[in-house]
Amino acid sequence: MLKTVTIHQPDFMPWLGLFNKINKADECIILNHVTNNPKAAEFWCRRVKMLIGGKEHWMSVTLKKDENETFIPINKMELQMDERAVDKFIQSVQLNYKKAPYFKETFYLIESYFSSFGTNMNEKNTWFIKEVMSKLGISTKVVYSSDLNPAYTSNEMLIDLLKKQKSTTYLCGSGASGYQKDELYLNEGIQVKYNNFVHPEYKQFNSTHFIKGLSIIDPLMNLGFNGTSELLYAS
Repeated sequence: MLKTVTIHQPDFMPWLGLFNKINKADECIILNHVTNNPKAAEFWCRRVKMLIGGKEHWMSVTLKKDENETFIPINKMELQMDERAVDKFIQSVQLNYKKAPYFKETFYLIESYFSSFGTNMNEKNTWFIKEVMSKLGISTKVVYSSDLNPAYTSNEMLIDLLKKQKSTTYLCGSGASGYQKDELYLNEGIQVKYNNFVHPEYKQFNSTHFIKGLSIIDPLMNLGFNGTSELLYAS
């Protein structure tokens, strides 16, 4: 039986491209057990771009500091949840998107992210991803790497996860081509397929020209769940 699996870290309010990739897979493994440096610029689990003041702007959450550790397992990272910082984040989204066509339909995602699910970043980010999947009609099964007792590191670790889930095809993002050793997967009987996502354009109410690569919040605010679902399936 053919089975396509994709693997991704639990990014913070991720962009449309991630949901496009998840939608094309039979199963998505949330890579939540690996260690990472939360201060690294490429660590997308705590920041994302949104349109603020008509320009793309980084929006981020703050993690609790651990002076003794630099690299921390993603599923152990906790948000600081400083009341002032949280209010500033929520108000920034509210002020910049309140005139969006579907603000009332989608703003609950922002409020619920901060008001529910404790302080664990992995749990909050995964809730957001699964909630948006549900609203967009994405039925892909979601599992967590931490539940699969993964072995090894790097490519070997991903292969171990894929084999445990009986994957025949590994669907990965185009950015993986720079470091991924495709021959290792092929040697294990796993085909490698790259999701070369081309971002579709849509009307952004608060910008004179289209800005791509923003949080899924942006298309949701502009198109609603139904419109974003149509955009997703057309891309």
